[in-house]
Amino acid sequence: YTVRLALVRAQAANLTERYGQTPLIVPMVPVRHSDGTPHEEGLRKLREMISHRLQFARTDSDQAFSSPAEVDRLCDASGGHLRLLMTLVQTTCAQARGLPLTAAHIESAVRQVGAQPRLQARDYATALQQVAATHQIVGLPPDIRQALLHHRLIYEYCSDGDYWYDVAPLLQR
Repeated sequence: YTVRLALVRAQAANLTERYGQTPLIVPMVPVRHSDGTPHEEGLRKLREMISHRLQFARTDSDQAFSSPAEVDRLCDASGGHLRLLMTLVQTTCAQARGLPLTAAHIESAVRQVGAQPRLQARDYATALQQVAATHQIVGLPPDIRQALLHHRLIYEYCSDGDYWYDVAPLLQR
């Protein structure tokens, strides 16, 4: 089964006791390292995912996007959250109503998809600043950690065996 990270992290849920095994936590596909530099392997995997979806639509990246930078913009905006990546692609296509997808279409989709998280983030500005600065959630009150994870305002990453957190890219724009 797939469950939200917030539920796995919730002490009240106690999933290990309930199901007899510790849940496997799958972090986001890293799009950046904790120092902010691009994570090329993660970006390559996300580009691959878009490419496979385009094959089903009987097209390719060269026809679907005005430039390769547009694909990277979608991947980066998703923060490595696969469902969000597909939502961004779908919203961009709806904005464009045809090919090729341009930077303007993508920016419009990013603004539209990011509107609700930006509203929710207002209540957690201090905590989000702390996560952005430290890339950790240690020291945050448990209810704040749960809310940040539940609303997908922060993402957990694993890069080179190092686990860290960052503010969702839709909020960083």
